[in-house]
Amino acid sequence: MTKPCILVVDDNLDNRRILEVMLRRGGYAVRCAESGAEALKLYDESPFDVALLDLSMPQMDGITLLRHLRQRNGNVQAIVVTAYGSVE
Repeated sequence: MTKPCILVVDDNLDNRRILEVMLRRGGYAVRCAESGAEALKLYDESPFDVALLDLSMPQMDGITLLRHLRQRNGNVQAIVVTAYGSVE
């Protein structure tokens, strides 16, 4: 059985590494991209099962990237993550 492949897209190197380590420890195959453009290139080379997309990236945010991915494959599964939050 092939391990599910997860694409991690985040412009912050530390965030990418943390997610990559956690996912690999969970038994997943992981590929990483630092931008939306790089993520689209990786997807075109070899599709993945799930994407973890940073909400706030320069040039192309996670929502825009998800739209582009869904134009390629309407069934792309994604989780949009962010380091931003608010405490009330």
